[in-house]
Amino acid sequence: MKKTLIAFTVSIYVFLLFAILSIKFKYMIVVAGAALGATLITWIVNIVTAIKTYRSGTDIDMRMIIVYKFIQIPFFVCNFILWTLLGLAMMFNPIIIIFIMIIPVVIISTFCIMMSTSIYTILYLRRNSKEQLIKHSRLHAFLQLMFVCDVIDCFLLRKQIM
Repeated sequence: MKKTLIAFTVSIYVFLLFAILSIKFKYMIVVAGAALGATLITWIVNIVTAIKTYRSGTDIDMRMIIVYKFIQIPFFVCNFILWTLLGLAMMFNPIIIIFIMIIPVVIISTFCIMMSTSIYTILYLRRNSKEQLIKHSRLHAFLQLMFVCDVIDCFLLRKQIM
């Protein structure tokens, strides 16, 4: 579990680096696309690992999940800034309007990246069905599907567990 989370975290930062470099250099867009492909492959491996961990009965360490969520926060901040700047550039440069088609792909891939750690929390909720968690498990699962709220929810869960 830990190795796939590390590989996934490294791949999202490599993708972000190549996406930023592709703005300056012509052919880096191909490399950025390849990095996105690698990120999506490690995302799939991460989801499969989470499900295998859940099915095998191995405990999911919430502390480790919180750490990985915090490690990914700079990625999401840079990702937001990058796409906001590209969105602003589209208003002034008609050639960049081609990137409008890429925006839904970026939003979906960013959501999938967030879900890579949220899946562990959701599976943790399913496994640890204590009385206090059962009452609010749907709320916690819903919060895991929203940006920023997933990190706050992990802290709430950790506090309830202790």
